[in-house]
Amino acid sequence: MKTSFLRYAAIALLTLGVGSLWALRPAAGTDEVPQAASVYWALETDAEAPSVNTPEDAFTLTTVTMGDMTLGTGSAKGMSWVTVQPADGTTDHNITFLVRPVKGFTFTPARITGNCVRFGTDGGVFNFYAKANGGEEVTLATNIHPARNNKEQADDAHGADAGYRLAFDFPIPETLATGEELQVRVELVGGGATKTYALNHVNIEGTVTGSAGEVFDSVATSIIWAATEAPIADAVCTPDNAISMTAVETGDLTLSSGSYDGVSYVRFQPADGGMNAVQWIAKPTQGLTFTATKFSALCRRFGTDGGKLAVTAINEEGERVTLASGIIPARNSANDKHTADANWRDKIELDIPATLATQGQFTIEVSVTELGSTKQFGLSDVQIHGIVNGKAVPLPKHAITTKVSPEGAGTVTIYPNGTEFDQGTELRLTATENFGYDFINWTDAEGNVLGEDTELRYKLDAPAEITANFTAVSTYELKYGVEGGANLYMVQPTPAPTVVDGKNMYEEGTTVKLVASSNPIISFTNWSSGETTTE
Repeated sequence: MKTSFLRYAAIALLTLGVGSLWALRPAAGTDEVPQAASVYWALETDAEAPSVNTPEDAFTLTTVTMGDMTLGTGSAKGMSWVTVQPADGTTDHNITFLVRPVKGFTFTPARITGNCVRFGTDGGVFNFYAKANGGEEVTLATNIHPARNNKEQADDAHGADAGYRLAFDFPIPETLATGEELQVRVELVGGGATKTYALNHVNIEGTVTGSAGEVFDSVATSIIWAATEAPIADAVCTPDNAISMTAVETGDLTLSSGSYDGVSYVRFQPADGGMNAVQWIAKPTQGLTFTATKFSALCRRFGTDGGKLAVTAINEEGERVTLASGIIPARNSANDKHTADANWRDKIELDIPATLATQGQFTIEVSVTELGSTKQFGLSDVQIHGIVNGKAVPLPKHAITTKVSPEGAGTVTIYPNGTEFDQGTELRLTATENFGYDFINWTDAEGNVLGEDTELRYKLDAPAEITANFTAVSTYELKYGVEGGANLYMVQPTPAPTVVDGKNMYEEGTTVKLVASSNPIISFTNWSSGETTTE
């Protein structure tokens, strides 16, 4: 049976509960000045006794696990010990110590110290290893012979060995500094199933630096997209650290750039039957509440008298409030027949109710109706203003990389855009196949299948490498011609072919419809098969 003991080491958790990690207070004297820190397990009579942490709230979580070993207690060398005994047929003979600093802190380990002993046997050694953030292990010490419980060193069969220890003290390289997780593993090798071994007074020492988070008290906050050209550049957020993520979701709209009267716009062209709305999205840093108060944007219609806009505010909880509807953007022409309309605007300025305050994603959705699929509306200088309150909880950032297999078979897009995100960010990955390929699935770096739909929702909790896998399909050329003086354009294939090296190519299994047309001079008569219908 695998034995593990989990301890939440920060005192604040006793009063706020496990779900309130954001409220842990910072350790005194931190920021960028290193402060001595340690995590100490007594391991004398109770394996479940909590660790003693210094500073007491620099660490959010500590654990000690005992693998597949039976626990007990014993006395030796004038000390009390929690003992472990390997079991026949088991393989996990490890005592593992795990330390997680409060988010926003970095723990730089320096050493692990403690005592070790073996009871009633000359066999068994300890090996010490460490790793950070689930990375590669670093060897700290090997072939450590614990002191025999009832013998002095001179009488111990291994007393003269270089690896003999009662008290141990092994350096941990500072390259294992982490803001996430440090793990020290003590491996028992060669231990008999009827013998027992023990560690006690284990102390992992080092320093902590950083900050548990900035406090915001009704601080004015702005998220501004210049929106002067397509693609849309990232938003500028003020103040720093208040907003953790911004994004723009454009649905089925086609983007282009345009200008009028000295102002540059991003133009949005709707699609027939599509999701014809653009969403401007902001998410506050964890621990903060964002209360949006105002939305504004310059707006314009391009080459049309049609088109009306509606603006809706949406919070993470799904509450929606329509801020305005029927807005008629100014036209990119002096001849605008709607200037006298009460809903005519060259700038949208709207108040946002405080009831939409959220600790999650906040969205402004601008949707368009009554606009032809060949026309555009434009927005520029898009701004969301509000205030933030709370104590920010800095989160570790993780990188995500995407690959396509085989190379050139398709493309992958990530929403929100980017390659590095806060831990826990929800991402949407979309695979698009190129001509001649079909999508199969998504896999991670270990080859595990994550999904078989072209859209994958993925929560980034650690660095990730995700591959979109495709398979090649057969492709064929479709040849057709005309006689009697007609032009080839008078026959139209649906769907349109993919032209490769001048050839009209289709994937295997595609149903193609050919439609022949006539004109006042030439009339269609028949296909070479004898059929006389135009399709």
